[in-house]
Amino acid sequence: AAGVAFYGLLAIFPGLVALVSIYGLVFDPQQVAQQIEALGGMLPEEATKLVAGQLQALTSASGGKLGLAAIVGVLLALWSASAGVRTLMQALNVAYDEDEKRGTVRFYATALLLTLAAIVAAIVAIAVIVALPAAIALLGLSSFAELLIAVGQVLLLAVLMIFGLAVVYRFGPSRHEPKWRWASAGAVLATVLWIVGSVLFGIYVRNFASYNETYGSLGAVVILLMWFLLTAYAVLIGAEMNAEMERQTEKDTTEGEPRRMGNRGAHAADTVAR
Repeated sequence: AAGVAFYGLLAIFPGLVALVSIYGLVFDPQQVAQQIEALGGMLPEEATKLVAGQLQALTSASGGKLGLAAIVGVLLALWSASAGVRTLMQALNVAYDEDEKRGTVRFYATALLLTLAAIVAAIVAIAVIVALPAAIALLGLSSFAELLIAVGQVLLLAVLMIFGLAVVYRFGPSRHEPKWRWASAGAVLATVLWIVGSVLFGIYVRNFASYNETYGSLGAVVILLMWFLLTAYAVLIGAEMNAEMERQTEKDTTEGEPRRMGNRGAHAADTVAR
């Protein structure tokens, strides 16, 4: 989890470069910085300010235009951002007790595709956050209707995250691709853990922690790193639960140790024989 958090921190700013550039092809790139602050309710305040400040600098400099140099920059940013995904894939192998069996090309290609998918998911999430308030203002809905839409917005984002994690659990580790139901249970658990953990960590940072006093100007960076660590724990705990649940089934699609326990008759007979 610590390794994933470290590489995730290194990958986030190149990832923001790619996000702003790709988002700017369709929408106003200035909306990215504005809507990240709306999404920032899950991040501690200092971390949100750090990310939002970097986004504002990027949108002011880029203007959302993609020339040849910018395209090369986006490709390099995607490659750099995929470092965090590659580390996550290796961590998922640990959670599923698997050895990496994919070739170098396939491994790096999978990481790039998952990185690109994460950026597209972020664009969709931002678009939802932008579109719903505009629709509310246009339709002139009541305050109760606005509350229902706001709740629906949060639920939609949670479903999007669950689906994204299920994709990561299915294609991230080096193993036979499991059925979607075996990837979905851990995705739900990881999403719940991530939401609850992020809220509690935000409360802790606001009321009890002294990161800024201890680390000075690096306080926001350390807070963001700690939030990445909590996020990595949530994702890997979800993967561990998927792996253990699948080992209780009659047909095991995992390949590592410990072996499955679903065939109780064979297990009992083996125990008696020993």
